[in-house]
Amino acid sequence: MSMPNYTQDPLVRLDRHRIEFTPYPGDHTALGFVATRASCSCGTWASNRPWGRGDHLRAFGRHMSDVQVIAHTVPSAYDRLAVVPLRCVDADHARAVVRDWPEPQDAEHGLFRREETVFIAYRDSEFPCSVAVWAHLRGHVSDIFAGRMLRDVG
Repeated sequence: MSMPNYTQDPLVRLDRHRIEFTPYPGDHTALGFVATRASCSCGTWASNRPWGRGDHLRAFGRHMSDVQVIAHTVPSAYDRLAVVPLRCVDADHARAVVRDWPEPQDAEHGLFRREETVFIAYRDSEFPCSVAVWAHLRGHVSDIFAGRMLRDVG
């Protein structure tokens, strides 16, 4: 499915996603550019790498691509919840995570799949961490992606 650029997509809430730059302290003349950190106002993406604005803008574009996929994947009933992606080994494993997750889903906890990625909608950050650990123990998610979930959400 081909999607428009995220800036033209009516499902992407641009008011919730603004890039913010913070310069690293010190003299940057030897670098030839001003080294900055960057983050998104949504609170789910940040880059602490000492990059110039252009590099951060490219990374922010990848974040916004994920935001756009989420906007087209997660049902509108969950649009007030935080949503994080969890990449599985493949689409079959992602299907198994959504199908076999042992706890009931409700208005504050949901699992949705698109290809090899499970999207986890939540209000309490314990939920995506529990899903990541459970999926990892069953071989659906690599230790790298489960660890990223625990680091970024937990």
